[in-house]
Amino acid sequence: VDRGPVSPAAALEDSRDAGTMAVDRSPTDASARKHMVALAHGKELAYNGPEMPQVHYGADEDEEDWRERSTDEPALRNRIGDLRYQISNELAYRSLVFRLWARDLVRHPARLSRFVAALLLLVWCLIASLLLVVAKLTYEGSSVENARARYAAVCAERTGAEAAGIFGAALSVYDAVNYAVQRKLYFEPLDYGMVKQILSPLFAAHGALRAVDLAFMGRNFSFSARRRWRTNTTHPNHSEPILLLQSNFSDCFDRLGETGCLSAVPGRDQPWFTVGSALPAGQESESIGRAGYTSVKRSALGSAFRWLDGPRIVPRDQNTSVFAGGRIRPDGDLVQAAVTWEPGYSLVFRSTFPGTSSSLSVVGRAAVRVDGLAEGGVLSDATWLGAGGAICIVDRHGVLVAAASSGDLLFVQAGTGRVRFRRLWELDAAWARSMQGHDFSASGLQHLDAENFHIVVAPLPGRGMEQFRAVVAAEREAFVDLEMTSLLGRGMTVIALPYPAAVTVLLVWWGFLQYKRRKAQALKRIRPASPEDYESEVGGRSAMYATFAQRAQRAQHKGPARRGAGGSSAALSMVGKRGAAIG
Repeated sequence: VDRGPVSPAAALEDSRDAGTMAVDRSPTDASARKHMVALAHGKELAYNGPEMPQVHYGADEDEEDWRERSTDEPALRNRIGDLRYQISNELAYRSLVFRLWARDLVRHPARLSRFVAALLLLVWCLIASLLLVVAKLTYEGSSVENARARYAAVCAERTGAEAAGIFGAALSVYDAVNYAVQRKLYFEPLDYGMVKQILSPLFAAHGALRAVDLAFMGRNFSFSARRRWRTNTTHPNHSEPILLLQSNFSDCFDRLGETGCLSAVPGRDQPWFTVGSALPAGQESESIGRAGYTSVKRSALGSAFRWLDGPRIVPRDQNTSVFAGGRIRPDGDLVQAAVTWEPGYSLVFRSTFPGTSSSLSVVGRAAVRVDGLAEGGVLSDATWLGAGGAICIVDRHGVLVAAASSGDLLFVQAGTGRVRFRRLWELDAAWARSMQGHDFSASGLQHLDAENFHIVVAPLPGRGMEQFRAVVAAEREAFVDLEMTSLLGRGMTVIALPYPAAVTVLLVWWGFLQYKRRKAQALKRIRPASPEDYESEVGGRSAMYATFAQRAQRAQHKGPARRGAGGSSAALSMVGKRGAAIG
């Protein structure tokens, strides 16, 4: 409220009626910044005029009386209104001060340029600090996580491609046998020469191919093809693989030699033959063209091949009884060769001979050894995956097929002592215990997080590979650059040091201003003058003026004593007369 010049008595009287008010007694800019105040609520009055000191009314009230009066509803409403009025006055005062400061700044170009430069420097410091903080948080957060996720995904795809090449050897057997049968290159089941021509290139091309078994629906014999190792005549210290074809037919010795007869359980009596004979083939299978033959969906239900459920433990080829017959020590004792076991996975298929109305079909099993992944170092990457990270191959049931350590594949059941292949969540690893069976049923790439590990589950690429998944678990610490983290940490420390110092200086400066303000606005107590006080004050003034009158009378009797005394005598005479009149 701008009321112009107001007398102290009028201001005090208005404050008693209205409660609070704001007084601006000076029309000039400088005095307006200096003297504009907001009056307190209730009986309190803050007046900061140049002719009148600050006063405080009602400060000697008892606290209990004030609390009783403040609980009264009208008084409470008045106090709320006073508070609102005080806030509005304070806002008006701050707005006026800002406008005056801005106008003063515009009138002085040097001050304006310094202010703009300081403002730009402050904005630059804030932006630089913010960017540095964001850079550190981004690097330690999303950057590291994204790098780890990308590497784990690429590692899973690379491992899946390597594994698909191994499992693809079994599919190559199916493709070769089915092609020869359908093209009538192989139309007589007992054609030993054609069987060798079909299988020999496959064993030479695929080192992971371990064995191929062929049995026939409509015939009571079977074939078994294995990889055999013999000593190289040129290099005695090296062995070379050869194809060992065996049969349980009566002419096996004449046609295949002394090692050509099969004494094992016939293929028709093994479980895989029952599974393979149930597969559709010929007219029972789906009609596909050349484009559909290479489609990934060809391995779905209704196709002429399928993977057996779960891996098997098979002996290593070099240590079979055909190759390793033992050796004799110098003392004459026979030392039996050790048998090394390895994991293997089998594919069964069926192909119907043309023109037989599906009465004659060949049912085959192709077994591949998968330990080549671990031996080639494909499943080991401790540098980037960390000490707790791992790479492994599992089937769609979560059963481990290949791992970096062969001991992780097997699990001994408590109580029975039976050995079976371990499931992934049975590994002694924190990240593996969080996996479940449904995590391997998705058809696409999956990203999971568990126990500070990032886990990627990727299906193997290629036709017929829906049975398998590549699993990669990566730790976070391996992807954190310690030098970058240290550099960002030191940068944040350096950039953050000025802020506490600036806050401390501002707090000290603000406290000093508050101290000066309170000291300048120290309110003095006043109270209404009682009649006794007034009489005593008037009496005192009368006595004072009577004394001046007596001194004036004595001066008149003595006469002028020196030059200039006449003026003083006249003044004393006037004061004396005023005192006599007041008396």
